[in-house]
Amino acid sequence: MRTPVGFIYGQALHHLDHIAPLCILLEMPLLVTEESLSQIAKKYYPTLIVFHVDEVELAKHIAEHYDVVFSCLPTMLLSKLLFSVKHLYGKHVLSIWCPHGSSDKGTKSLSNQSLKDEKYALVYGQKMRDFFRDHNVFDNLQGTVGLGNYRHRLHSNVKQFYMNLFETEIASQFAEKKEFILYAPTWSDGVEPTTFFDACPTLIDELPDEYNLIVKIHPNLSIQHIMEVERILARYEHHPSVHFVSEFPLIYPILENIRVYMGDRSSIGYDFLTYNRPMFFIGPERENPLQRCGLSVPMDSVHEIYSIMEDHLEEDQSAFQTARQNLYDYTFDPADDETIKNALTTLIANYFDTYSELDDL
Repeated sequence: MRTPVGFIYGQALHHLDHIAPLCILLEMPLLVTEESLSQIAKKYYPTLIVFHVDEVELAKHIAEHYDVVFSCLPTMLLSKLLFSVKHLYGKHVLSIWCPHGSSDKGTKSLSNQSLKDEKYALVYGQKMRDFFRDHNVFDNLQGTVGLGNYRHRLHSNVKQFYMNLFETEIASQFAEKKEFILYAPTWSDGVEPTTFFDACPTLIDELPDEYNLIVKIHPNLSIQHIMEVERILARYEHHPSVHFVSEFPLIYPILENIRVYMGDRSSIGYDFLTYNRPMFFIGPERENPLQRCGLSVPMDSVHEIYSIMEDHLEEDQSAFQTARQNLYDYTFDPADDETIKNALTTLIANYFDTYSELDDL
């Protein structure tokens, strides 16, 4: 029996809501290198076993305890660690890549080439398989396992616990109870800038009285533009109808509670397809499937977005509802937890059988 572990390196908080549910599904522990992330993981995933190991002891710890590492980091970035495990401690470890979202970022960039060394990868569904094939991402890929919407399944299994967290940490921060709008911009990926700095002040200043606005800040955005982000947070810190979310790793408790999604190219848009509710995309029209699931609002029309939204909410949404459902079905396999467990058990066993045979030659 091979022993797996989920792994998050550094302060990658945005990986937690992808790796932690996988760990719970596969009944494996989570290994982190930052104590602060360990505490957050234990708080939001109380059934999860979490180990904090210092970087200096990391290779030795993995060599002594694990055979398989699941991570959102590609093998290319894990190569130094895996090299140390093998050549310092004589242990061969298989790494399996786990996606951290289904966004359309990176389509025209070379960043996806970092996945060219993967042998096995987890995917959400057919959309991700087609995307990687069309962009020649995986040069050496030998197999994939479809997870479907495994994160939403976990949310559904412990829904009341997560709803309580949402009420305590987010809903309670507003002065009044109102319907929620979520604005979830992504970060600047080198291909297209974030909409946050141009759109966020307008979305707040023009916010109608009958709505509360949740602003979900991508961790990478704060890293890239820490001073600029801090200035906007300070400017609207005491706004009674606005709350900025930066250290709440769970996305589905938020999506469960919102009426309207506003974003740009964030993978959260694909997560929101689960609920088949109205979506608005800020910035230029983009050639990606998600844009067909809601209205696009150019940056120079953001000051009108709420009047556009109200007109749109009164219209017949059947066309968008069908598009959203079709894209959801294309994005997420109809997988179940037992099928995933069995597929991964077989994949891992076959890999190590083959590796042992090659090692004996």
